[in-house]
Amino acid sequence: MTSEDRNTKTVVDHLIAKSEMEETKIYLDSGRAHKDRREDALAALFVAYLRTWALGIDGSYRPLEDVRAEYRLRKIPPPYHLVMSEMETLMDRIGKAYDQMTRERRGEIGVGIVMSYLKDTNTPQ
Repeated sequence: MTSEDRNTKTVVDHLIAKSEMEETKIYLDSGRAHKDRREDALAALFVAYLRTWALGIDGSYRPLEDVRAEYRLRKIPPPYHLVMSEMETLMDRIGKAYDQMTRERRGEIGVGIVMSYLKDTNTPQ
């Protein structure tokens, strides 16, 4: 792995961790609705919410974020194996959206991500 690859991985890992922390905080602040839900019922919700979101039926990502946060708090992974075709659909959509972006827009997003990382880590800019 090159130095540039390691730096990119560090920034991306930070972005994911930050997003997951914020997601979990919002879930906890709202009262941890799924705390007492059985694991099979939580899995059913995860599948239903991800399918609904992936199909574009409901634009809200919040219910899925809450279920993902509950899985993180339980320290178990969500059952992504149950939604592989939906994940492929999402990856295709993301790829198409990326391909349709201008080079300038891609650069703006990249700079924004790096600037956020530098700010969060108090790295001199």
